[in-house]
Amino acid sequence: MLARLLLAVSLVVVLSPISFTQETLQDSKTIKPVKPVHAGQPRLLTHACICDAQGGCGNNAVGGDYGNVVEGIPAPKLDSDYGPNRTGAATTGWVCVIEGPWVCQCVGQDSCGNDARGGSRADQYMIPAREVLTDFRPWRTGKRKTGWACTFKPGAPLH
Repeated sequence: MLARLLLAVSLVVVLSPISFTQETLQDSKTIKPVKPVHAGQPRLLTHACICDAQGGCGNNAVGGDYGNVVEGIPAPKLDSDYGPNRTGAATTGWVCVIEGPWVCQCVGQDSCGNDARGGSRADQYMIPAREVLTDFRPWRTGKRKTGWACTFKPGAPLH
């Protein structure tokens, strides 16, 4: 069952880019596809997570203080150790992204920022996962909204 799910997710990654936008992240805080490396050979992806809960992270998951970043988390350990998809009373406070190159663009009304990197509409950056988490924070909504939208770009070079 897991193998079928991973294969299906792999095909989605190959056929379309993954986007982190303000609208799509209201219900989900992590994206966990497997991308192919060579001729259909899947590669185990790693994730980076940031503690985005003001009071700290944990709740039957790895503990952390606000702003802590953990990198190199293998996909099979992501849900059990960090639980970024847990909601309600089970929320852990961790937000996670796939490690690799990302493109972030300012899509805010006039500018971007709000406890994230400042920018003007249409500013765009090619960055690693850690900076998506620490500098851009595209998953935030409501009063915490930053105005940034980020897309995972597998295979793209980082500058």
